[in-house]
Amino acid sequence: MARKLPWALSILFTAFFGAVAYTVSENLRMMRLAAVLAILPIFLLVWLSWSALVGGVVRQVTPGNAKLVPRLRARAIQLVGVCWILFTLAMAFGIGGMFGNKVLWAAGAGIWLAGAGLAKIGFQQRGGLLQTAPILLFVIPGELLKALQDFAATPAGIAACGVLLAVVAWYGKGLIFPSGDRHFTQCAAAEKRLHKSPGKTSAVIPEWMARGGGLYAACLARVSRGRTAPGEILLHALGPAAHWSASVKLLGAVLLVVLALRILVWPLAVNRPLTLGIASASAGWALLVMFIAGPQKIIQRVSSTPGEQALLRMTPAIPDMHSYNLQFANALFRRALAEWSLLAVALVGALLITGLHWNFVMLHVGACFLALPVTTLVLRDYAASPEIGVLSISGASVLLLAGGLIPFLVLYYIPPAGIAAACIAIGVAVTAFVAASRRRAMVDAPLAFPAGRLAG
Repeated sequence: MARKLPWALSILFTAFFGAVAYTVSENLRMMRLAAVLAILPIFLLVWLSWSALVGGVVRQVTPGNAKLVPRLRARAIQLVGVCWILFTLAMAFGIGGMFGNKVLWAAGAGIWLAGAGLAKIGFQQRGGLLQTAPILLFVIPGELLKALQDFAATPAGIAACGVLLAVVAWYGKGLIFPSGDRHFTQCAAAEKRLHKSPGKTSAVIPEWMARGGGLYAACLARVSRGRTAPGEILLHALGPAAHWSASVKLLGAVLLVVLALRILVWPLAVNRPLTLGIASASAGWALLVMFIAGPQKIIQRVSSTPGEQALLRMTPAIPDMHSYNLQFANALFRRALAEWSLLAVALVGALLITGLHWNFVMLHVGACFLALPVTTLVLRDYAASPEIGVLSISGASVLLLAGGLIPFLVLYYIPPAGIAAACIAIGVAVTAFVAASRRRAMVDAPLAFPAGRLAG
């Protein structure tokens, strides 16, 4: 059920927005907007499925399995290659059918998927570069994009796109499935990068942003001197990657990128309204998705630091056993709210930098408050279920999907200020109710895993 739910909900959203696109077919702009909203959930699931497929296949190609299964590496290459071709064609026909030549979009989709696969197995920099390249198709001047589409429709353009895809496939194969024993060595290195010292780094943010800096050191020194917030001291066992200062670095980098694009791309853009809409939507969606990543990062760190928490549990600054869960729950929820506040401020800042109209800024503010209940995911029974479940992620994803998409459809029927006010009221009310319920359950549960269990 947990695996089928995301697909069922995505198909439901796709069918709904597909019907909307059909009903507004006379308005080309609205039809394209509804069509993008219709295919976006499926594309997100394709991306998640593709990343999971690449990671799973790479982990299965081990020396032991290679002895049991003949031609294991060749079969793994065939499986990943066939799925890459199918996903590329699906994305090309989905986007190219509405926004131009399918061959050009096939090249972009193939490069983007290859980058996602490389990032999954630990090549974050190379994979991120490949994933960023196709996005340039959305921000280049309109005349240049039309010229590229016209060239891609010619035999020479089709051949050039085919050669480009072949080069990307050859490059990805060499990195994901190197020949000989280098493959097993690389798999071990990738596994070490992804799960190195479970608690020292985070898979949600880059490693360079997870390192402690002056801001984190100052916060740790202040809490250690005061010793008036035992819950905050306990959270420092999660390391600098779970501290809000790591999010400040990440969001600062995002805002700098948005500002650079605003300065460099805007003077070159011919179709400025389209460029503005795509840029603001990209920044908004990226930060909306991070609302899920914040609680997930905190839960991941709590679940992967048994040694650090066990040592802290022995210090006098940590709460007594009868109030351990209470202090822990309060500290976790405050940390999740701090992460949410940083993301909300960064989202509004990114939209203001792009110059988006105030009506859409208010709608995004409402979407931020619709995502506020996601912060309650950190309140859970860590003694029984320290890991975040698929159903929780699916529910949060649907909440964000509704917060990000529905306001755009009702924009023409309800004033944006009314929509934002309703979203704020709903988000605050739902968060208060769910947080109170989950907090009571966490306080009444056994001592939080792992520190409480080890201390008992």
